Amino acid sequence: MPRIAIVEDDERLADDLELELSSAGYEVVVAYDGLAGLAAIENQPPDLIICDVMMPEMDGHELVRRLRITRPALMARVPFVFLTALGMRGDINRGRIAGAAEYLVKPVDFDVLQTVIGRLLNEEKAP
Repeated sequence: MPRIAIVEDDERLADDLELELSSAGYEVVVAYDGLAGLAAIENQPPDLIICDVMMPEMDGHELVRRLRITRPALMARVPFVFLTALGMRGDINRGRIAGAAEYLVKPVDFDVLQTVIGRLLNEEKAP
């Protein structure tokens, strides 16, 4: 069962994502800020990461930067998805430059999210 890490400071959204993805058959680990997300990802490496950009303690860009430094092998194989309210072209470009495989803008469309997750996890398994 693929493990997905959700790093999201909006607890209601994080809980909704956890319920939706658990119901779809994924193992889900939730962290409510960037520092907790970093610890959770290092303790239980996921198969995919969904992360907000604007969070207390450490924002999503800093989380990606630290993971690329401390866990380069993990970041080379684990798709990273930004899910954020920041939807301007510059925000999206900055997220892609940071290494995001996908950049989704809130409010989340769960059908789109499920499609993105399925595609990214299947790409990871491809030879």
